[in-house]
Amino acid sequence: MALPFLAKVLYIKTWFVNAAGYIQDETVTASRLIEELQRRPQIQGLAQNPLLLSLICSLYQVKELTLPTRRVQLYQKAVEYMLKEWRNNREQQSEGKILAKIRCLETVAYEFSCQGQEIFTADELYEAIEAYLQGENALREFQNFPTGELMAELTEEDGIIQKLTPDSKNYLFLHRTFQEYFTAAYLKRVIARDPQPGMALVRAHLWEYDWHETLTLLAGLLKNPIPLLEAITQEKDDIFGSLLLLAGRCLAECQNLSHPVNEAICDRLYKLWHRYPSLNFISSNVVTLGQNNLQMSQKLQNALSSDSDPDVRDWAAVALGKIGTPEAVPALTAALGDSDSGVRRKAAYALRKIGTPEAVTALIAALRNSYSDLRSFAAYGLGEIVNPEAVPVLIAALGDSNSGVRREAAEALRKIATPAAVPALIAALGDSDSGVRRKAAVALGEFSTPEAVPALTAALGDSDSGVRSNAAEALGKIGTPEAVPALIAARRDSDSGVRRTAAEALGEIVTPEAVPALIAALGNSDSGVRSNAAVALGKIGTPEALTALIAALGDSDVRSKAAEALGEIGTPEAVPALIAALGDSDVRIREIPSGKIGFREAIRARRALDEECHFRSKAAYALRKIGTPEAVTALIAALRNSYSDLRSFAAEALGEIGTPEAVPALIAALGDSNSGVRTEAAVALVKMGTPEAVPALIAAVCDSKLDVRSKAAVALVNIGTPEAVAALIDLRSYAAKALVNIGIPEAIMDSMAAFNCFYSNCNFRYVATKALVLVNSGFPEAVTDLIDALNISNPDIRSDAAFALGEFSTPEAVTALTAALSDSHSEVRSSAAYALAKIGTPEAVPALIAARRDSDSGVRRTAAQALGKIVTPEAVPALIAALGNSDSGVRSNAAGALGKIGTPEAVPALTAALGDSDSGVRSNAAEALGKIGTVDTLKQIISSPIIDVYQSEIFGLVRILVILYYQEKVPFIPLYPEVIQLVK
Repeated sequence: MALPFLAKVLYIKTWFVNAAGYIQDETVTASRLIEELQRRPQIQGLAQNPLLLSLICSLYQVKELTLPTRRVQLYQKAVEYMLKEWRNNREQQSEGKILAKIRCLETVAYEFSCQGQEIFTADELYEAIEAYLQGENALREFQNFPTGELMAELTEEDGIIQKLTPDSKNYLFLHRTFQEYFTAAYLKRVIARDPQPGMALVRAHLWEYDWHETLTLLAGLLKNPIPLLEAITQEKDDIFGSLLLLAGRCLAECQNLSHPVNEAICDRLYKLWHRYPSLNFISSNVVTLGQNNLQMSQKLQNALSSDSDPDVRDWAAVALGKIGTPEAVPALTAALGDSDSGVRRKAAYALRKIGTPEAVTALIAALRNSYSDLRSFAAYGLGEIVNPEAVPVLIAALGDSNSGVRREAAEALRKIATPAAVPALIAALGDSDSGVRRKAAVALGEFSTPEAVPALTAALGDSDSGVRSNAAEALGKIGTPEAVPALIAARRDSDSGVRRTAAEALGEIVTPEAVPALIAALGNSDSGVRSNAAVALGKIGTPEALTALIAALGDSDVRSKAAEALGEIGTPEAVPALIAALGDSDVRIREIPSGKIGFREAIRARRALDEECHFRSKAAYALRKIGTPEAVTALIAALRNSYSDLRSFAAEALGEIGTPEAVPALIAALGDSNSGVRTEAAVALVKMGTPEAVPALIAAVCDSKLDVRSKAAVALVNIGTPEAVAALIDLRSYAAKALVNIGIPEAIMDSMAAFNCFYSNCNFRYVATKALVLVNSGFPEAVTDLIDALNISNPDIRSDAAFALGEFSTPEAVTALTAALSDSHSEVRSSAAYALAKIGTPEAVPALIAARRDSDSGVRRTAAQALGKIVTPEAVPALIAALGNSDSGVRSNAAGALGKIGTPEAVPALTAALGDSDSGVRSNAAEALGKIGTVDTLKQIISSPIIDVYQSEIFGLVRILVILYYQEKVPFIPLYPEVIQLVK
C-alpha cells in the first residue's frame, strides 16, 4: 500500500508525538525528518511503504540515521535494525548468524532477479534457500541448518521477506528496493572475489532497465566504484544517453569521488540536460547528482549565470532550487537581476526553497532591486520562509513605489506574525492602494492586538468596501469592547457586505453593549445583515433580545437564524413562539399553484420547501436546546404533524433530549408512513435505550426500508435485553445487513445539504443544475421544461438549458441535445456536445461525429473531446479523420480522445500526427502513443522521414516505448544514433 505524502506527514507527526518521552535530543523532530524527506525524493519513494516508514522513523529517532544520506546507508541500517531490533520474537541473534542471513538473502535476491521475479512461490523460495545452504558459499553458522526453519525465520520473524497477502502462498521482499539492494550486495561480493567475472556480470545487465536501480546501489556499495563507472561509460550508448543516465545515478551514490571519469560523466550529462532541460527523466537525474556532486551543481550555476537561452537559465534555477544546496545561493542571488522575468521569478522561488540565512539575505537585498516584479517575488518568498530577520525590510517595503510589492509585503508580515510589524501595518491602512489596505486590515486582525483598534475603527470609514469589510472582521477577531460603537455604526454602511460583517463581528465580541444595535439591525433592509444580527444575538445570549428574535420568526429570510438564536439563549419564554413556528407554513408554499407548473415555478417552489424544512429543523433544534416540559410536549405533538419533515425533526430532537415521556410517541412513530420519520424514531430510541421499545424495534427490523432496519437493529443491540438479543439472533440476516449500511442516510443528507449552496447564486446555470434533483423530488416536469428551454429565443438560456440536461440520462434528453447540435448559436451547440459527453451514451456518437464538421472551431473541439469521453470504438474513424482538421485545437483534442479510447486502430494516424506542425498536437499524440503504442509504432517513428525523433515531446515518447519493449530483443534496441541515420 503506497502512502501519499500528506499521509506520511501525519504518520511521522503521530510517531514523534508518541515517542516524545523517549527522545532526549531536541534536534530530532518530526518537522526535520519531513523536511529531509521532501529534499530527498529517492528516499521518500522508499517511505511509500508503511512498515519502512516506521523503520525510518525508528532509525531517525535513535539517531542511527542522519538525513540527507546515500540510500545504501539507509538500506544497510534498515537491514541491520530489522535483524536485530525488529524481530517478532525479540530474541537476540549473534553477529555471525545475522551475517549468514544477509549472505543468504543476497544469494536468493540475485537468483530471483536474474529470473526477473519479484513474486515467488513458497516452493521456489524453499529451493532457493536450500540451494544456498548446500552451496560452497554458505557460512558455518548454517551448517546442517534446516531449510524450513531458516525460511520461517526470514519470513515470519525477520520480516524482510513477506507473504504477498496473509492467505497467499506467494512471497516477495518487503520492498522491491530491498531485493535490488541485496542483489547489488551479491554483485559486490563477486567483484571483491574476482573483479573480471564480476564486471562481466554487470555488463550482462547494462541494457536491462529493470537492473539499473541494482547497479546504482552497487556503485554506492563498492569501495572503488571507478571500474563500474568506466564499464558503463565505455559501453556504446543510445540516443537517449541511457547508460550516461545510469552512470549519473551511480555517481550520485558515490561519495567524495575524485577521478577523471567523474568529470567526464558530469560534462556529458550536463550537455544532454542542456539540450532537453524540460524532460523530467533527464532533469531528475541531474538534480539527484547535483545533491551529491558539486561539479554538476556548479555547471548549473554557470548555466544560470551565463547561458544565452532564457529557457535554459529558467530550468537551471528550477534544478538548483530542487537540489537545495547553499552553494547555489550566490548564483541564484545574481540571477535575481536577470533580464528575463521568468528567470528572476524562478531564482526567487529557488532561494525560498533553500531558505538558508544566505538565501534570506539575498531576498532581502532583492527588495531593493529596480525590477518591481522581483521585489514582489522576494517579498512573497520571505513570507514563505517566515524568518523574523526579514521583518525590518518588509516593513520598509510597505513604502515601495509599486502597489504589488506593498501587497506582498503586508501578506508576508501577516505570515511572519511579529508584533514589531503592527505600527507599519497600521500606517498601511492609509495606503493609496486599496489592495494594500485590505491586506493590512487582515494582518492586523490576525495579530489580535488592541493597539490596532483605533486605526481599524477609522478604516470602517474607508472609501473601499473591501477594506471596510476586512476592518470589521479584524475588529471582531481582536474582540475588544472599544470597537463596538464603530461596529454598531457600520451596520448603516452603504455596502451590504460590510453591514453583514459588522453584525457578525459584534457577535464575535459578545458584549451586551452591542445588543441594542443588533436588535435594530434585525430591521435592516438587507437580509444578510438581519441574518448575521440574529446569529450575533444568539452568541451574546441575552434575554433582552428575546422579543426581537421572536418577532424575527416572521421574517422569511431570517427566521431560521432567529430560531437557532432563541435556542442558544435557551429561555423558556421562547417556547410558545417556537411551538407556533413548528406549525407555520411559509406563504411561498401556500401560494404554489396546483396542477402542472413551469420550470421556474418549480425552482421557486423547491427553494421555498427547502427553506421551510430548514426553518422547522431549527425550531425543533431550539426546543431541544431549551428542553422544558412544554418544549417536549410540543415536539411530541409535532410527531403527528402533517409535514413529514417536521415529524422527522421532532423525532430527532426528542432523541437528543432523552426524556422517557417521549418513548410511547417515538414507538408509535416507528409505524409512520414516511421512512425518514421511522429512521429518526429508531435513532432516537437508540440513544434512549429503553426496554419498553423492544417489541416495536423487533417489528422495525423487518421494515421495508434498509435505513429503518439498520437503526432498529442498532437500537436493539444498544438496549441489550434478553428479548432484544433473541430478536437479533432470529433476525440476524436483517440485522447484519442493517449494521453494514449504517451511515448511508447521513451521507445522503450531507450531500443534499451541500447542494443547497447553489441557491445563493442567481445565475440560471446554477439554478438549472439545482433543478436536476427535482426528478426524484416530486418535480418530473424539470426535464420537460429544460427541453422546452432549448427553444427559447435567448441563446444564453438555451446554452444553460443544454448544459443542465447533461445531468440526465433519459432518451428524451439525448434526443433534444442531439437536435441542439444544429442550433444556430455556436455556444448552444458547444454546450450540447459537452452535455452529451457527460451523459456518455453511444447513441450520441453519430451526432457528435457529424459535429466535427461544424463551422465553429470551438464546437469541433468540444465534439472531439466528447467523443473521447464517451470512449467508444465507433468514434475512432471520425477522430482519426479529425487529425487532419485545419484547426490545431481540433487535431489536438482528437489526439487526446484517441488516447483515452485506446484502440490500436488509431496508432498509425497518431504516429503520423507526431509530424504535425503544432506542438500541442504532437504532445497529445505522443501521450496517446505512450499508452497504446507498440514495438511496431516505435519502428515507424524512427523510420518516418517527417518525424523528428529529437524533438522534445517525441524524444520522451520514444524512450518510453524503448523501455517498454526492450525485453522483446528487437534489432534496433538499443537505439543507437547510426540506427536513426540509417532508417531515415
